[in-house]
Amino acid sequence: MFECIRTWKGLGRIYKIWLGPTPESFFAVGEIFSDSVNEYRVTECRMSDENPNKNLLEGKFENSTFVSLAPKSNLIASHDRNTIEVWDVTTQAKVFEFNNHGRIIHSSFVSNDGESIFISFNDGFTWAWNLNKNRLLYTFSAILSIHSRCFVLSPNKNMIVAVDYENRGFIKAWSYSTGEELWNIDLSSYSIEYVMSLALVESLNILVISNPQGHIVFWDMSAGQSVRSIQSGEAIETAVWDKHDNLLIIGNRYGNIRILDLNNHKDALLISAHGRSRIEAISIVDEHKFVSAGWHGTLKLWAKQ
Repeated sequence: MFECIRTWKGLGRIYKIWLGPTPESFFAVGEIFSDSVNEYRVTECRMSDENPNKNLLEGKFENSTFVSLAPKSNLIASHDRNTIEVWDVTTQAKVFEFNNHGRIIHSSFVSNDGESIFISFNDGFTWAWNLNKNRLLYTFSAILSIHSRCFVLSPNKNMIVAVDYENRGFIKAWSYSTGEELWNIDLSSYSIEYVMSLALVESLNILVISNPQGHIVFWDMSAGQSVRSIQSGEAIETAVWDKHDNLLIIGNRYGNIRILDLNNHKDALLISAHGRSRIEAISIVDEHKFVSAGWHGTLKLWAKQ
C-alpha cells in the first residue's frame, strides 16, 4: 500500500521530473512548461517543504522546442532547430553548445551520467557526442523519437534502445560504445502500432513496451521474443520499473497509477492519483517512495505504508 505524504501545487505544466544530487534531502522537478509565459523552467522542491524552494534557470529555454535531462550529473539540455545548449542546473553555467547550420535537430537526449549527448537530425542520422572530450564518437542511421520516455540507455551502458520516429511501432537497439545496430522489433504482429513508453527491467533483461491503448508487451532481450502480454484497458502514458521490489509503476491518461508486482504477476494497487489529469512522469526516489507528476501542475510524493 502506498500513501500520498506530500503534495506540491502550482508548478505549471509539468513535463518531466528527476531526482536531485542530494537524495537524502531533496529531489528536483524538471522540465516545467508554463502556458502563460511560454517558457521552460526548472523548479527545485524539497521533501520537507510543501512550497517550491526555488526556480532554477527560469527563462533560459524560452526558445526551445525540447528539453532533456541528465539526472545523475544534474545537467539539462535544450535545442531549437540547429542549436543545442547544455546547462548545469546547480551552477546555472552553460557547459556545452552545439550549432550546425546545415541540419535541423529533431531531438536530443543526454545520458544519465552526463557523459554523452545524442543528437538526432531530420535527415535520418543520429550523432553520439562525448561531452567530456567535446568530440563526435560515432553516428548511426535513425531519427529518434522526440519523447524521452521512448529513449532508454541500459544501466550497464551496453546499449541504446529507442523508438523509430518514422515508424512508432518499430524499436531498435544499438551498441552504446560503437553505434552498431544490435537488434530491432517490429511490433505490428503484437497489435502495437504506436509505442508510448519503454522501460528496462534490468534484473530480468526485459524491455517493457506500452501503447496508448493499454497494451503492454514484456520483451526478453536475450531470447528476442515476447514472454508476456497484458491488456490493461487503460490509456498508458508512462511506465517505470522499481528495482527495489520488482514493481512496474504505470501512469495513465486519466490520472490513475497502477502498480504491477512482477514477482507474482498480479496487480498490487490502483491509485487515483491526480484526478482526471494525466500522469506525465513518475520517478523512483528509493525503496520506500516514488514521485508522480500530473499534467495540471501537481506533484505528489508517495510512501510505502
